[in-house]
Amino acid sequence: MKRNAIHPLLSVVVSLNLVAAARANSTCSSLLTADQLHALDGMVFPAYPYSAHLSDAVDGDAAQGAVKRLTRIEIAKLRGAIVHPFIGPVRGVQSQENVAALKAWLNANPSAKLPAWDAAAAESDMPSAWVPRAWIGRTADDFLHLMKESGNAGPMTARTLGAPTTRGRILGVTQHIAGDSSGHDMFLWSYIYRATVSGQLITTLLGICQADLVTMSDDEHELRALEQQLARAWAARDRSTIERILAREWSVTTPDGGTVSRAAVLGATFDSNTQVIEAMTTDEDSMTVTQFDTAAVVRGRTVATVALADMRQTSTVRFTDLFVKRDGSWQLVASHQSRSPE
Repeated sequence: MKRNAIHPLLSVVVSLNLVAAARANSTCSSLLTADQLHALDGMVFPAYPYSAHLSDAVDGDAAQGAVKRLTRIEIAKLRGAIVHPFIGPVRGVQSQENVAALKAWLNANPSAKLPAWDAAAAESDMPSAWVPRAWIGRTADDFLHLMKESGNAGPMTARTLGAPTTRGRILGVTQHIAGDSSGHDMFLWSYIYRATVSGQLITTLLGICQADLVTMSDDEHELRALEQQLARAWAARDRSTIERILAREWSVTTPDGGTVSRAAVLGATFDSNTQVIEAMTTDEDSMTVTQFDTAAVVRGRTVATVALADMRQTSTVRFTDLFVKRDGSWQLVASHQSRSPE
């Protein structure tokens, strides 16, 4: 099906593998495709494209597929965050070349309509000039419905917003949490474009997305943090952090089927410099944590660049880490790695 044959308001369903017991999953309402929204992330945050950091649901979650995992404290902070938009960096559009692709996408659907708000309208009681009053206090369902509304300066056609005379100023992303019609908390994020159209400064919603929210336990939060600490410590050659997290009996089964002890890995990395880990990142989005009382299995994906003698190699591995809790602290006791094509 050609892109321009699709209904102007495209609902992108991230995952359709649902069962009756699971709630609705991650969904985006936008005239942009899923690939275009991903590319838009790179426009907003060119160095590190924006990510909602969705993770796969695990057994025991009241949802399946992609979910947002947050601690209770994080949930409390995001519950009213729509009145303080643009969580994280915001990119000012310095030249029209920065939004050339966006304008091309908009012009591919010239008759599609977008909600728009007069950014210069006086709303003296508003806590932020970025957020129109109409956005505040909505349930998750009502917030998604904004894409079907007009706004006080709309509706605006994609052709008008994508016109050469339209001058872009800001691309941004908001995040917040709101309850749906059933009382379940949902994580919402939206893509905002502020531009000058025919001399009028307007704020336009390019898309709104939502995902099921899962409250993360303190143990899961700690385990996820430990995996990130390990990745940073290997790259920074922080031996003390690594020795604190790795139990003395730790060993790793490598992708070629061999098993290497803790002493051997530390010796090769820090004592003989046989291998130098130049960079390592662990993907937060692909990580899952399954806890069994005082034991836990963490699965995920890591990308590392390692220098061996005169050779440098970057590889992606899938890992399975077994942690145990000792004297109130988690320690990594065994790891298994397999090569990943990604």
